Amino acid sequence: MDSKCKKIADIIMSAKKVAFFHHKNPDWDAMSSSYSLAEGIKHTYPEKEVKWIGDKDSLKRSYYNLINEENASDQIDKDFLAVVGDVSSLERIFLSDEFKKAKHKVCFDHHLNEIDFEADEFWIDSTLGASSIQAFEIAKELKIDFTPRIALLFLAGIITDTGHLMYSLNDPRPAQAMAELLAMCDKEELRQFYRDIKTKTKKDIEIEAHILANMKIEDGIAYVIMNAQDYKKLDIEEVSAKQFVNRMANIEGAEIWAMFQEEVEDKQIKVSIRSLGANVNEVAKKYGGGGHKQASGIKFDIDWEMPKKIISDLKIAAAEYIK
Repeated sequence: MDSKCKKIADIIMSAKKVAFFHHKNPDWDAMSSSYSLAEGIKHTYPEKEVKWIGDKDSLKRSYYNLINEENASDQIDKDFLAVVGDVSSLERIFLSDEFKKAKHKVCFDHHLNEIDFEADEFWIDSTLGASSIQAFEIAKELKIDFTPRIALLFLAGIITDTGHLMYSLNDPRPAQAMAELLAMCDKEELRQFYRDIKTKTKKDIEIEAHILANMKIEDGIAYVIMNAQDYKKLDIEEVSAKQFVNRMANIEGAEIWAMFQEEVEDKQIKVSIRSLGANVNEVAKKYGGGGHKQASGIKFDIDWEMPKKIISDLKIAAAEYIK
């Protein structure tokens, strides 16, 4: 693994006080890259003061029973080492004002983005399918004592962010990390985790039916636009684009699929884009977004002309890939 991994582990090991942060609207990869390390270090090195700066509101929406809300903190002092994974943009860090307080900082990320803040060490590897893999390698360098629960916390991010390895073809590293962690997990806890992430509610099915009924398939792409009127019709506040975008995956004739989601409170439109191989990140970067070659996102202030432009560029990307 990258030499930066050892440097980050050495910095964490030398710190008496460590705080782990995650990005806003955290997914499992963000949680695995923060909470897992925090819990592993607390368990293995009880003499260290360890904090996890966690979004309690997000815990009410998902993460089942694997993450304890009582373990979340909301402030640190300047003597803490601040660690963040799965994000390299200061603006996107949850409670970034607390993060900025820290005199020392480290960052690791797997997106095609440049870090935009000063850090003692940063490790960016956009070839990895999940930052959880980076977190797991850091944990091994730290000689973490992996309990079955801690192993499952790391595994959760790798499973979900690689799409069960779908986004990491020809790269053995995610599978190797999963194999190591699976050997340490409790079978029943793992079974329950899979049951939880695969369970659909009646409302999920209603949203999925709406997406499939309203999506358009044109010139190699499938897309759907969800706005405030759609939410009202479905009797929901908003839709998790990341959760539902892949309901349009693997449709014949669609190399790329995208979901345009109005964020009513923030007065923005969020775009989630996925592909079977086409480079959608180049389109995302053109509009101020980013991510991975096959999985990227964009956010912009509400302008209903913008989706038309993005869809046009995605059609070009699909045509180039097909060619």
